[in-house]
Amino acid sequence: MKLKKPAKINLFNKILEFFNLKKLKIIKIFVICKEKPKQKLSTKENNSRILS
Repeated sequence: MKLKKPAKINLFNKILEFFNLKKLKIIKIFVICKEKPKQKLSTKENNSRILS
């Protein structure tokens, strides 16, 4: 029983790590999607400043 419990815990930890990695990827994608419009806006602002 003592040997089986750590194996289960390790498997559980691996599953948690896997989900955390997926969450991080999703968060990164979300952040990139949120930042892209900001970058476009900033370039538009810069262009308008240059024109003015």
